[in-house]
Amino acid sequence: MNVIREIQSINKRELERGVSDKASWHQDYAHSPWVYVGGMPFEMNEGDIIAVMSQYGEIEDCNMVRNKETGKSQGFCFIKYEDQRSTNLAVDNLTGYNIMGRLLRVDHVKDYRRPKKKNDDSDSDDHKDNNNNNNETDTESDYESDSDTDDKKRKRKEERKRKKEKSERKAAKRLKKEEKKQRKEAEKYKDKEKEKDHDIKQETNDHSRDNNNNNNDNNIHKDDRTQSSKDKENQMRDHHDNHRDRDRDNEREREREKEKDRESDRNKERDRERDRERDRERDRDRDYRDRDRDRDRNSRDRDRDRDYRDRDRDRDRYREDRDRYRDRDRYTNDRDRDRSNQYSSGSRR
Repeated sequence: MNVIREIQSINKRELERGVSDKASWHQDYAHSPWVYVGGMPFEMNEGDIIAVMSQYGEIEDCNMVRNKETGKSQGFCFIKYEDQRSTNLAVDNLTGYNIMGRLLRVDHVKDYRRPKKKNDDSDSDDHKDNNNNNNETDTESDYESDSDTDDKKRKRKEERKRKKEKSERKAAKRLKKEEKKQRKEAEKYKDKEKEKDHDIKQETNDHSRDNNNNNNDNNIHKDDRTQSSKDKENQMRDHHDNHRDRDRDNEREREREKEKDRESDRNKERDRERDRERDRERDRDRDYRDRDRDRDRNSRDRDRDRDYRDRDRDRDRYREDRDRYRDRDRYTNDRDRDRSNQYSSGSRR
């Protein structure tokens, strides 16, 4: 609380005296775009504090310190602005700001470096040396906060791109496997047909050879042989008919299985097309959000520049009023001194 009052009193004295920017105490931290934000409610997260602090400039990074075991906020964080001048506005306007019954303490940070790894002793030592509040920064060196916004966006975009490429590669491999499987089935079917034709020819040749042998060996029983040959031919014909019917049934069954596979492939392709359409919708939504964010950033930049101009105009007015009052006081003092001199000279006479 004493630090908050001290910062407020310094800002008030500088405003009353019309101190220039180069002579202001903010100039000691002109090289550092980081500010320390303490006194935060423990329920706030990174998004909440960014929403509060972004009133005075675009925020480039936010490092909220959390408890190592529970992961809860420690009640303070470090904010990096894109424009260093925004740190002056944030310190001047947000120090003592009441949020959920607690007063914010916003102060400059000199030579702050964000920790790169968890439990990194060297980073924690550098951070302790560069932070103005030693009691709060003793816990900050043991943790690593979330990645900055730009890194998150870039990682998400790269992750989506990798997933999309991976799914496309899988789909291509699947199609190749299915085509290879269909070619193998067609080749097997052709081989089976060839084997069937060869078996039929072989059986026909064997049958004709048996008939010839029977005719040569059994000339006496010609009628019996004729009847026997007819029976065998009928049996062979029945066998061929049964074989042909069985092959026809198998062929119809294979066609039904192929039709089912083709229907399954069409369903998978429709699912992939729906996934691609959803990805395109997400990309369009992301583009719209990016445009809205750019528009809001431009608006905040204009408001910030307007605040800078208003502040400079107020300081110029204060200097003019101060110079005018100073000239009037000097004129009054000179007049009074002249009158006193005249009075003293008249009294001597």
